[in-house]
Amino acid sequence: QQQQQQQHQHQVAFACPTDSAENTDDLPAVVWLSDPAGGPGRWHADPRLTGCPATPSKQLEFCRLAYPHVKNIINVAPAAETVPVPNWCPSGSSALDCPARTVTPQLCLTSDFKSDALLLPPNCRFDHRSADNPRNPDECRTFTQWRQVARARCASVGEVLRTHSLLLPCSAAGKFAGVEFVCCPETSAVPFAVPSVEDRDREIVQRYLALPTQSSASESERYSQASGSLNRINQASEARLESQMSSEENRVLDQRRSSASRLVSDILNHYRRAYESLQRQESSERQQLESVHEDRLSDGVSANLQRLRQLLSNALDAGKSSQAVGYLRELGRMTAAEATRLANQAVTMATNNQLTDQRLDSAKQRLKQLRQQFDDARKRLPASEASADHLDDFIDSLRHADLAIDRLKPSRSPSSVDEAALAARFAEILRRHAERDRRRLEQQQKQQQQPERLEDHLALMEHPHSAVGGIPSHVGAGRAVASSSAALSGILGGLATLLIIG
Repeated sequence: QQQQQQQHQHQVAFACPTDSAENTDDLPAVVWLSDPAGGPGRWHADPRLTGCPATPSKQLEFCRLAYPHVKNIINVAPAAETVPVPNWCPSGSSALDCPARTVTPQLCLTSDFKSDALLLPPNCRFDHRSADNPRNPDECRTFTQWRQVARARCASVGEVLRTHSLLLPCSAAGKFAGVEFVCCPETSAVPFAVPSVEDRDREIVQRYLALPTQSSASESERYSQASGSLNRINQASEARLESQMSSEENRVLDQRRSSASRLVSDILNHYRRAYESLQRQESSERQQLESVHEDRLSDGVSANLQRLRQLLSNALDAGKSSQAVGYLRELGRMTAAEATRLANQAVTMATNNQLTDQRLDSAKQRLKQLRQQFDDARKRLPASEASADHLDDFIDSLRHADLAIDRLKPSRSPSSVDEAALAARFAEILRRHAERDRRRLEQQQKQQQQPERLEDHLALMEHPHSAVGGIPSHVGAGRAVASSSAALSGILGGLATLLIIG
């Protein structure tokens, strides 16, 4: 509820009767007041607003009266959750112990409205439905109607509606152009867990891929956000693989020398396959994101070019040649800008090893189409106008874009494992393994020498005078044994070194 109220700063709630016997005419509407300092907001009774407005148009009127300083309130919609409003007193009452009421507020939506972000629990999926033409009032629907659409869509695949959120508001009060929603399996109990950063990033990417964009500016903003989210998802996947590698390294250190090398070989092969699989997945997801972005940009440009070609045709049919020349010039400018964008994008993708055969062929076909459409438009004008100097720059831009793309080659497959770095990494693990064995052997040698030193010490205590006049024969024998033991230790150390080097 706090998140809902923080995201939607403009809300009103009405004291509508819960049954036919209840009279709420003397209860004023309450208005949500946000704290400018960022603290918790509060509900405030507005005595100017009383009663229960039954229609969206009346509710919209209440919103505009409640927030007179907000000039761009364009629609209303029910909030996703009910909220308790404490101490809801009748107008003119000074009592402070009035009962609380739980109501569903109405959100006062402004022209910069953005739909609520929906959480995507495990095993659930994101979907949406929208009007074919959002500008057609007949295709717009109310909150309740869109909720029924979402519920029916989930039911059609054997799932239940989890959450939903309205999309673009229509011009009619209380009506909208679409709904986005989350469907979940009916048999699974999905808890409302706090989503991780990676969960939110995946939701952002899915929303971008599923929902169309209304303008080129918002498309660029949404694509940038989705691209950043995909980068973080990939980094998290690589971090998990790195963590698995670290665990495998510890396994190597716990093995004997004879089995450590075999384990390293197995780990290398497993990591190589896992890394290459991850690279293919990341490349596929990146290509899908790029493809959707490119299609949306191209669709927007194509619509503008089509509009200009129609204006050009209308001007020629009406005999307005000067207007036709102006439209042709604007058509040339926009065509050249799109061709340059396509060429620059292809070059960037080739530099980043992301230019596939499909993307390169698509860019070539798109350039060919742009050039053909511009040539067809020029042919409709008199030769003197169609070959005018002011079109030369646009024609040169098209030619340069063609040359730039013709020089490009498709990128190689996703980058493979850096074999040298991987081999060096595990060579270091084996070196640490050998170093650990060397220290263990030295410790064993020291432990073997300690009883011999104790024997010498006891012998000296038993014959203290021999420490001056000479060493008893049995002490000398002990030292001889110690000397032999040291020699044996040296031999074992040498053999261990040979094994380590081998």
